[in-house]
Amino acid sequence: MEGMVKKYHIALFVNAGTHEAPAWTRIRKSTSLELNMNPETQDYDYITDQSPTTEILRYKPSLSQPVTMYKGEPDYSFAFGKFFNLQTGENAKCEVLIVFMQEDSSRIVEGVSTVVYKAWRNNATLSISSLNGVDSTITMDISFGGKIDHGFAYPDSAAHAPVFILEESGEAGWVDPFSEGGPLPAPAVPVFSDTWEVSQSVPVGGSVTLDGSASVPDGGTLSYQWTVNGAVQGETGTSFTVDTSTEGRYVVTVIAANALNGHTAVAAQTAVVTVS
Repeated sequence: MEGMVKKYHIALFVNAGTHEAPAWTRIRKSTSLELNMNPETQDYDYITDQSPTTEILRYKPSLSQPVTMYKGEPDYSFAFGKFFNLQTGENAKCEVLIVFMQEDSSRIVEGVSTVVYKAWRNNATLSISSLNGVDSTITMDISFGGKIDHGFAYPDSAAHAPVFILEESGEAGWVDPFSEGGPLPAPAVPVFSDTWEVSQSVPVGGSVTLDGSASVPDGGTLSYQWTVNGAVQGETGTSFTVDTSTEGRYVVTVIAANALNGHTAVAAQTAVVTVS
């Protein structure tokens, strides 16, 4: 990825499951993501210096994370559960995963070259600082403690959730793409030519055609799948015309797949078309 790092390149997850069987829930409905590093320092008056020198001993990251209260959203359900149950002690501990998606690399995971992202995992303390009924937010204070696990994460496409592997784990290793016998390059993620308006409204019989065409720089083979309200459509081209003959709310999604070297990388975008 090139250019400025955007807010959606850094993803915060909380574990609603266990360490052995994590159920990562992404914090989506939030208007803030500021990771405070809280460096702990100490001054040393070295005999060769005229003035004391400040040394950094460690960092203790923390976040104050407001979650907007949308019923049915997984992050709200998680935050409200923590609020309602007034959890303390060990029950207030929660695994947190931060995935830095602005930089990707390639690793071998279970024998397959996989695009991965740097990530931190920590067993943090999670406390509820406020429920604001006017602003419709629950604010969770997350304080990192103990060891921060450095590793990487990649998406489980079936579960739509991240998989975290420790950096030193034997399950995967760095891949040198220039080494003899190294894996063939992984396919690039398709980039859409047109960014859709997330919400669109048209009258009955109106015209809505969505352009889902995408491009890749690696010469892979692109294919397209369209769904409406979760149902796969027969259309496999780069554009799709929404049937507006009947009033309703139609969630239209296109999935662009890039096939290269026996692997596939996908991208998707969705629009909600309201016909009234």
